[in-house]
Amino acid sequence: MKKKITQYEQEPVQVDLFNYYGLKTKYSNTIELYESMPKYFYGMQKRSIAKDIKAEILPILERSFVFRERNYKLSVIPAKIKDDKTGITKEYYPSKREEIVEDILKKMAFQGRGIYFDDLFGIMFSLREIEQELKKYGHRYKRSEIRQAILINSRATLSVVSEDNKIQLESHFFETAILGQKVQKGAKVSNEQYTLVRFNTLVTKSIKDKTLRNINIDTCLQYDNPVARYLHKRISHHFQADKFGTRAFRMKLSTIVNDSGMPKSKTLRKDFERVKEAIEEMQEIQSIAKFTMEKMYAEKPKNKIVDYMVYIIPSSTFTSEIIQANKESNRIKALPSN
Repeated sequence: MKKKITQYEQEPVQVDLFNYYGLKTKYSNTIELYESMPKYFYGMQKRSIAKDIKAEILPILERSFVFRERNYKLSVIPAKIKDDKTGITKEYYPSKREEIVEDILKKMAFQGRGIYFDDLFGIMFSLREIEQELKKYGHRYKRSEIRQAILINSRATLSVVSEDNKIQLESHFFETAILGQKVQKGAKVSNEQYTLVRFNTLVTKSIKDKTLRNINIDTCLQYDNPVARYLHKRISHHFQADKFGTRAFRMKLSTIVNDSGMPKSKTLRKDFERVKEAIEEMQEIQSIAKFTMEKMYAEKPKNKIVDYMVYIIPSSTFTSEIIQANKESNRIKALPSN
């Protein structure tokens, strides 16, 4: 029996937080802890063949990261997708495509399309809408690929545990996905099929806790390099910009590699080149004014390079956006709770 899409007639008050005064369509919001997790897999997904069960399987993805000076362990159980033609079940980690599709959906939801379904924040949309929205940013995914991305996000399991075990989360990237439903519009039933997605529970929690962060989502969606997108979100969340645009955001190369989720290279030099390439894309899009990558040496032997300290000075436009985001964040926190 198929579930029906139903939506509340009246949206909770929290949804009004997205209707910022004078806000242009290029802005959206991010959820700090959720965005800080290295939960996506960038690179070739090497599956093992299990002929006896007609499956191509992946191991559980395990990573560690630091958020607000607290250590976390993260694991991702891959999604299972069965090919109806071959009968083979393949496992998938959420990757670049799934991240971009989720960012597009959150952008649309945070700009007035979001609604609560059974107390979780979500959105209702057609695959055609997402396809058209993705094309605006140069991402040309077919509707079948978009559909698969939604299924992967709804089936992959995300587990996060803090080092002290005080924080534990077990959920899907999307809590729910209901595909291929026709929607009642007044007295008529729409001919177009719609999909319902309920976002991860941390998205709803962030709305209720008023910890949303304003971000220029148009810029994030322009990046081809996922590490550039990660750094843009990280700087938006953690950098305290000054009005003079002279203060630099700093982060170790090893931390960028680990916390962004990029596959670690065999050599430090290769990691250096790949991160540098991501930062140069940020510079091309004019998100940053300049950057430096300073060598860090071991105590013994003294001439051995063990890491790099990366310094990034945001552009004047990005700096203004961060300052405005700080003001908006403080304004939201000051609003009365419901």
